[in-house]
Amino acid sequence: MSVEVQLTYAMAKELGTTTQLGALVREVTGGSPADDAGIKKDDVIIQVGDTKVAASLLVNAAGLDA
Repeated sequence: MSVEVQLTYAMAKELGTTTQLGALVREVTGGSPADDAGIKKDDVIIQVGDTKVAASLLVNAAGLDA
């Protein structure tokens, strides 16, 4: 899975969301843990479990980077 490091205001507006917190999914590899979890391109991940996501590094730390 590839994620954008920072969700900018312009990106958030284009995606129809009001938050700038989170990680923008740019690509999901078929058969990966992210794919198995139902994550899709252009999803905005704002929380993994009990941890709020402020950047893509937290998504990678949660094990969804494969």
